[in-house]
Amino acid sequence: MKNLLITGIGGKVGKYVYELASDYSFNVVCGIDKQKLLDIECPVYSGFDEIRENLDVIVDFSSDTLCREACLYALKNNCAFLTGTTALTEKTLKAIEGASTEIAVCKASNYSKAVLTMEKISKIARESLPDFDAQIIEVHHSQKKDKPSGTAKRIGELTGIKEIHSIRGGDTPGIHTVIMSGNGEEMVITHRSYNKSVFARGALQAAQKLLTKAPGLYAAENLL
Repeated sequence: MKNLLITGIGGKVGKYVYELASDYSFNVVCGIDKQKLLDIECPVYSGFDEIRENLDVIVDFSSDTLCREACLYALKNNCAFLTGTTALTEKTLKAIEGASTEIAVCKASNYSKAVLTMEKISKIARESLPDFDAQIIEVHHSQKKDKPSGTAKRIGELTGIKEIHSIRGGDTPGIHTVIMSGNGEEMVITHRSYNKSVFARGALQAAQKLLTKAPGLYAAENLL
């Protein structure tokens, strides 16, 4: 069993990572969260200066500030670092890039295998239908802070689609749709997440692979 710290352990994805970690041969030795948690059995700290446990990897689903602090802690303690936090500032992105010269780091906006497959399909479809009008629609729960989502931005980068529409409401975990419209025909590619456990499972599987890698910056598709 490898020792795991979860940053944002009280969040929606963080709790799934905690619940599923043992299925992937991880022992959650502690977590970091700003709130007090009564349903988590491992120690939960409010800051990294409180940690005394030895770590093999940090999995982060938190905020920009906590992500940066977690990355710097991983660098200082020579453990692997994986993050699924989105809406990162330039300061945090530079910290991640710098850490990757000395430790294995994975940064991705989505750890769903099906989403990674959708991205590939969308890229092929767009290349095959360059004359079609194309747009991306993404739907997420009302509490999601970044708009558009990191996944929608990623699809846009891969396909060259500039038009992205964002919808926020309810408790929708995530829906991403690529629509390509031609004369008399239309292609629609959609991925739906029904709960956030898919992101936790993908992140844990990626973390397993990350522990076998040399220092460097890896994407989800490099590990899944």
